[in-house]
Amino acid sequence: MSAPEPSLPHFAINLTVRRVADSPVIPARLSGTAKDSEETVKFSQAQDITCQIEKYGLEDAEEAYQSMVSGNVRFRAVLVPGYKK
Repeated sequence: MSAPEPSLPHFAINLTVRRVADSPVIPARLSGTAKDSEETVKFSQAQDITCQIEKYGLEDAEEAYQSMVSGNVRFRAVLVPGYKK
């Protein structure tokens, strides 16, 4: 099954849209200016797109790093001050 071609603003030109289990998935790499990031967040909010992350407290930074380099982290590892598992 392929997704219909979305109408994306100019800042999303490097994004690839595909469908996984009937949900749109937009893989992308971090790049661009602060303005690009701001426009991306606004677009995501307008389209009800949410990101999937794996949270770690600051004290768990080493665990987050090891999960990342070993390939075991799902989605993105994000350090969150005050976060407790």
